[in-house]
Amino acid sequence: MTRAVTRATALLVVAVLVATGCGDSDQANAAAAGPATSTPNQSRQTSAPTDLGTPSGDLTPADVTYIEHLLVTFDLEGGCQFMTDAFLEDQTFLDDPEAACAGHEAAVTPKSYTADDIIISDITGNDDRARATLGSDIADLTVTVQLVKRDGMWLINGYNL
Repeated sequence: MTRAVTRATALLVVAVLVATGCGDSDQANAAAAGPATSTPNQSRQTSAPTDLGTPSGDLTPADVTYIEHLLVTFDLEGGCQFMTDAFLEDQTFLDDPEAACAGHEAAVTPKSYTADDIIISDITGNDDRARATLGSDIADLTVTVQLVKRDGMWLINGYNL
C-alpha cells in the first residue's frame, strides 16, 4: 500500500473506532463544558513535535474536561482549530495550513452517532502535553491520542493505533 492509502486507512479506522464507541453521561456532561466550537478559518496554533514521550504529572479537572470536549467535538464536527499544524499536515500531506484545512474540512461528513457513543479514558498528562485513549465496547481497538497545550488551548498532535 502507498503511504497515502495507509494513512487514509488509519484515519478511517480512527473514525470508525470512535463511531462505534459507547459512552456514559459523565462524558456527555464533560463535552458540554469544554471549549467552544469555531469556524475552520479561526487562527490555529503552531505545530509541535509528534514524539512527545510519555506525559507524567497531573492534569487539572478543567484540563480533563477540556480534552474530553475537544475530542468529542473534533470527532463529531471536525475542525482544524483542534489540531496542530504538524498533525494537520501529516493527515493531508499539504504543508500550506489553509489548503490542508480546506482538504480536511471537505472530508468531514455528518455522523450517525452522538457524544454518548464515544468513550474517552485514561487521560494523563501534565501542564503542556497529554494523552487520551479512545475505545469502544463494540470494536476491539483503541487509539491513543497525543495532545499539546499551546496558549491555553489543547490541540491534537498525533495518535497511535
